[in-house]
Amino acid sequence: WILDENGPMRGGVDKACRLELRTNTNREVRIETRHEDLYVAISHAAERAGRATARLLAREARFA
Repeated sequence: WILDENGPMRGGVDKACRLELRTNTNREVRIETRHEDLYVAISHAAERAGRATARLLAREARFA
């Protein structure tokens, strides 16, 4: 989800992006990022989700 907690009239670090991903083995990756710029929050969340998913898949491959 994407959220502007204070609405359009107030600024600050209040824009949030939450991503929830699930692997085919039913493991979850949840990321939430906040920033004053919504597009930056989305970009940071996507980058973090990519790294977290890569780590999870590498871990699953080692133990498979």
